[in-house]
Amino acid sequence: MQCCRWCGIESCDHAFVYRESLPTYARLRLLCERMTPARRYGWPFRWLLSLACLIFIGAALLPGSEVVFASTSAILRVSPTGFWAGGNCTGGGGGWTCMATVRETGSSQDSLNWSASSSLGGVSFTPSGGTLSPGESSMVTIFVPSSDCSYGIFTFTGQTNTVHRVWSCQAAPLPPPQLSQPKLRVSPGSLDPTSARCSRTGDTYQCAVAVRETATSQQDVNWTASSSLNGVSFSQVNGQLSPGSTTRVIIAGIPCQNGTFTFAGSGGASPVTVWWSCTPSQLPPSQPPVLTVKPGSLDPTSARCSSTGSTYQCTVLLAETSSSQGNANWTASSNLNGVNFSLASGELSPGNSTREIITGIPCQQGTFTFAWSGGASPVSVLWSCKPSLPVPTAPTLKVSPSSLDASSGQCTSTARTHQCQITLAETSSSQSSANWTASSSLSGVTFSPASGRLSPGGSVTVTIASIPCQSGSFTFAGVEGTMLERVAWSCSGSSASLTNGNSLSLANRDSLSFTSQPTGAVTLNGSDQIVSYTFTFTLNNATTQGWHVVITSTQLTTGSAPYYTLPTTASSVTDVTAVCQSGSCNAPQNQITYPVVVPAGNPAPSPVTFYNSAGNNTGTGTFIVTATIQVVVPGNAYAGTYSSTITVTMATDGP
Repeated sequence: MQCCRWCGIESCDHAFVYRESLPTYARLRLLCERMTPARRYGWPFRWLLSLACLIFIGAALLPGSEVVFASTSAILRVSPTGFWAGGNCTGGGGGWTCMATVRETGSSQDSLNWSASSSLGGVSFTPSGGTLSPGESSMVTIFVPSSDCSYGIFTFTGQTNTVHRVWSCQAAPLPPPQLSQPKLRVSPGSLDPTSARCSRTGDTYQCAVAVRETATSQQDVNWTASSSLNGVSFSQVNGQLSPGSTTRVIIAGIPCQNGTFTFAGSGGASPVTVWWSCTPSQLPPSQPPVLTVKPGSLDPTSARCSSTGSTYQCTVLLAETSSSQGNANWTASSNLNGVNFSLASGELSPGNSTREIITGIPCQQGTFTFAWSGGASPVSVLWSCKPSLPVPTAPTLKVSPSSLDASSGQCTSTARTHQCQITLAETSSSQSSANWTASSSLSGVTFSPASGRLSPGGSVTVTIASIPCQSGSFTFAGVEGTMLERVAWSCSGSSASLTNGNSLSLANRDSLSFTSQPTGAVTLNGSDQIVSYTFTFTLNNATTQGWHVVITSTQLTTGSAPYYTLPTTASSVTDVTAVCQSGSCNAPQNQITYPVVVPAGNPAPSPVTFYNSAGNNTGTGTFIVTATIQVVVPGNAYAGTYSSTITVTMATDGP
């Protein structure tokens, strides 16, 4: 105490920063050693200095020299609690090196900015500051030069609190700090069946509480839980908390009778009691659990389903509503053979759910049924799947040669016409037999045979006779969706000229639409069917030369996705009639043999002749011409509305 009687002014301002955990003698000694004698001052001034020192000494003796603010923000902690030369600090390099650990308590969600300083001028910190995430720690190296061999303070400053640590140059360790008792808190402080944190589970209840240590505590606390009620269980019977941290404890198996839940802590922490109040009159009437399954229906296009080869796999979610009053046992079944469930049975508690994977689902109609215990009604999920018919591969026809002329080796000539032979075959890779018919864009041409049936890999020789010397084509088409095969014919000769006055008009201008006028409809039954329609046009011929009318079309196609088409050989002209309206009314001399396949494609292919008037002074006048067209609808066609554009043109280049 001698040094305090000679109180100077050198370091009295450090008294308030010493930890309350230091014994009184240590704080007085530290304070007095920092003061210089003041004998050189006069007595009045020395009395004032003594009074000031007494004030600072009182501050040093008061608890709370380390201020910690109660906050949910980040809290800074520093260890060890003190530093001394030759103890936890090593000498060398002209001074002493100490190691400190700074950490964030982890009880908050904020980052912590910190900095370090000292009451001694030569002390350095590496690093001298930084940022810590929740729960993160960092090592700090402190160097104290030999010139600072005295008592001092290392100060660590955070955002919400400041920590002070004592430095001593003496070899003896500092006395251990005297920590205040930790404080344990539990919320809520009372519970009953109507509490928001409680739910009924059969004949008992389940509640949740939060156990925490206050942020102002200075040490970790070990806690244990117990109850005065029989059968009660805790999700955590014990644990450890650091200052400012919280843990959630679920209390289950609580009977409907009054009792308590007690949470006791170590380090002198006072036990906390949570009261439970329940009387039988508070029990609500028992209700069966309510179960749900989502989605309520499935099909191959569902977002929760995927194809696995010839079967499907789907996922559903089973849940028990949070308002249910008891656990429910469930089982899964299906009326479809081969179906498997990832979980064939299980148990759900109120508010919980489980994911069920259903595999091996065939493509047929069926249900998945989930049956529940406890009086809950079973839930069925509908499965809908219709197998699509496989699209058969259309047979393919090939013709050889693909072109002919008067000089071809397969052809012979008479006075005015020619005769040729071709080979018509079906490819060996085809998967069914094909019926075929032959036609020509040239009038008077005959075929032998004119139609027939080919099996995969088979062939037939066709003789084409009465071929005029003018360019044209011979067409071979299958009636079951096969591709058209054409043989081009070229022959130079005279041709008729077109004179003024010839005209051709259609009843609906330039084209006919299958879906407007004319129209046709048929009900699919799995077999090939024929639907017929007619269209009418007006033909006005004022010349004395012969003429013919050609036809082509786009392929019959549905109007929206997915797009389906009928075969390109689906349409054929089966009959044409002409009725004179005015003029000389010389009847047309039509030489076309029916049926004539209407070419179809996208775009429309080359036209073929389907009506003519041969010879001079025939077919003169104005005629109403009506054509009948048959459409072959295959048995495997898709349902829908099909449309096509038909184009007809009048030509006067010969009969």
